[in-house]
Amino acid sequence: MTQTKHNFKLSTICVAVLAATSISAFAQQEEDKEDGLEVIEITGIKSSLKKSINDKRFASGIRDTINAEDIGKSTDQNIADALGRVTGVTVVSADGEGTQITVRGADANQNAITLNGQTLTSTDFSQAVDLSSFSADTLSKLEVVKTASADHDEGSLGASVNLVTVRPLDVSKDVRSATVQGRYSDFSEKANHKIQFSVSEKFLDETLGVALTVVDETNAYRRDQYSANNYQATPTLRQGLDQNGNVISNFRAIEPANTQYELHENESNRQGVSLGVQYLPTDKSELMFDVNFSKQDLVRTYDSIQARANAGKLNQIEGLPSADNRPVAPQTDPYDWYQVDTSTSTMMKRQNRYGAGNMARSDGGTDNENFSATLNFKTELTDTLRMSALVGMSKSTSNSKPR
Repeated sequence: MTQTKHNFKLSTICVAVLAATSISAFAQQEEDKEDGLEVIEITGIKSSLKKSINDKRFASGIRDTINAEDIGKSTDQNIADALGRVTGVTVVSADGEGTQITVRGADANQNAITLNGQTLTSTDFSQAVDLSSFSADTLSKLEVVKTASADHDEGSLGASVNLVTVRPLDVSKDVRSATVQGRYSDFSEKANHKIQFSVSEKFLDETLGVALTVVDETNAYRRDQYSANNYQATPTLRQGLDQNGNVISNFRAIEPANTQYELHENESNRQGVSLGVQYLPTDKSELMFDVNFSKQDLVRTYDSIQARANAGKLNQIEGLPSADNRPVAPQTDPYDWYQVDTSTSTMMKRQNRYGAGNMARSDGGTDNENFSATLNFKTELTDTLRMSALVGMSKSTSNSKPR
């Protein structure tokens, strides 16, 4: 194999030209450094989507996240409604507001819910946490981990959900914001409000950060409900009308034994405070202290009126006794007191002299309080060795109001 090698000699003129070009390029770089370049930074929804994609890309298991921008752009008022936007998560609602979640068919008490890594407690006889007690405004990120890993506690068959509050040193600029909302429902005929105040500030050359969020919110709901149950066959009725208005006699029909109208007027009032203190003692260490308190006042008002068919009392026919051995009737009841759809044998209308029913009312509700505090320390010992330690406590109380 033959190799050919060529050597070139630079003339004095070429060397001078290259030297001048290098000096010019170096001078241009120095001018750019002195003048400085304007940096344009884009934040917002695109940044939030990028964070969510990166969280999912670099996760060791199946993980979905919702960042603060995604929560803020939606109409979700509590954490359960916000989690409903994650694939595989189903929201269990009450009065049109999310309260609990199920993940991939697993029941609500088969999920592990944590706040900044601290397991949240429940006042029920299971570990199903009522997420309607927490406002979505106190969070910076929601994490839903659907596969088990060594860095998560055991106890979840559905998913491990971690609620992360604001990290002040992760916010690019100091924040001071106030939000006031007013809502009025024509159906409930009540006005509601939401007041939220947030502040985040950095100190000591951005090694110490403090974030505080305070929320006060009221919600009023109304639900009208009609129910009919315990369908049964009537005795032979003497006379009435069919669906076309024709007179019929000696017929039977299917009708509910009980019909009921219910009026539910409920309220859900929330107050919440979240405090986060973040400190960087060294370039490779982080100390985070979080305190979260929420209070929920649930008011339940129930009114109902119920009517019973009382099938043993038949309509009156002049000259004939009624079925319960009453005296002979002096007159005949109108034909349209009974109306039947003969194609389906269902009672469309029933009216008689012997109707029975009752009225009911109840007042009650619950007062729920949740408190959580965590102290989290993370450090990087080497390039391949990291250590973290978490100390925390969580407490939930629920008191029923007298009925």
